[in-house]
Amino acid sequence: MATLSLDNLFASYVLAPSEEQVGKVLSSAQIYVIQNKLSQVAHQRINVDFNTLDSGSSLKDSAWLDGQILAYQGMLTDHENASRELKETPLKKVTN
Repeated sequence: MATLSLDNLFASYVLAPSEEQVGKVLSSAQIYVIQNKLSQVAHQRINVDFNTLDSGSSLKDSAWLDGQILAYQGMLTDHENASRELKETPLKKVTN
């Protein structure tokens, strides 16, 4: 069972490998929402105007959007990998 980790200042949880794998599997609705957000952010990213007078602002905007894109892609990739692994090797029932 997941337990709150007190190892750092940010909330995180200690998960059993099976809990982490199951937690990466998304519902269809979650996949659709994440894909829509990814599409919106990618559209914003390709439309960032490079401002020669304030290049730092343009670079910050690009970096922020790139980070969002990577996060959304990571969630979808984790889902695909976990779903495939679960099909190949179903989880055994865990007893306490």
